Amino acid sequence: MIEFTPPEPPAFDASCALEPAYRLLDHYTSYRTDVTVDGMKHENVVLFDFLKTLRDHPDYEAAKSRFLKNIEGVLEREGGKLEWLERDL
Repeated sequence: MIEFTPPEPPAFDASCALEPAYRLLDHYTSYRTDVTVDGMKHENVVLFDFLKTLRDHPDYEAAKSRFLKNIEGVLEREGGKLEWLERDL
């Protein structure tokens, strides 16, 4: 089982940025949290990078889906595409 707190929308107003979608991508790909994998806690890891290391885990697809679903609306509202992240995960 892979457990983590999914990222929240950023506290900053991304629409003020020249390229808001890229600012959001940076926020979501550098988001840090604790991740528990099969009962083993990994503290303060970059979630996006850490998920990539779990590709062989049986629950990887569910964890990946949960991460992406959580950010989909926010990213696309600012002109981003979820495919940008899916491609790397």
